[in-house]
Amino acid sequence: MHLAAKILSSFTSLIVLTNGAAACGVDTDCDIETGGYPEFNAQATPNGALIFAHGYRGNAQGAVRNRSLRAVAKEKGITLVALQSLGDNWSIPNVPKQNSSVTRDESTFLKFVIGDLDSRFA
Repeated sequence: MHLAAKILSSFTSLIVLTNGAAACGVDTDCDIETGGYPEFNAQATPNGALIFAHGYRGNAQGAVRNRSLRAVAKEKGITLVALQSLGDNWSIPNVPKQNSSVTRDESTFLKFVIGDLDSRFA
């Protein structure tokens, strides 16, 4: 193999390694089309998932770091998934909002989260 071909081959391998999908977890969100979410895996192949939606002005990082929620995930051998709203609160039809112009179809977001979990763990 010529030197230029070897260099190109090495460079291509480096791009694949550095641009591959990063593992997601507590500190790195799992990216999906409609947003992202952190997760805490109690084991490599979980037996299911506990999906938690934070309350008003809460956040997913606080939920996924919650010791009690993690203890449940560990005890059951499941993944703790913490959903993150786009603003201070969820975009749910007919729910009072405080000057929130940020909206998202939360049902679609949840479907994408479940689809992502299925594709990685099923």
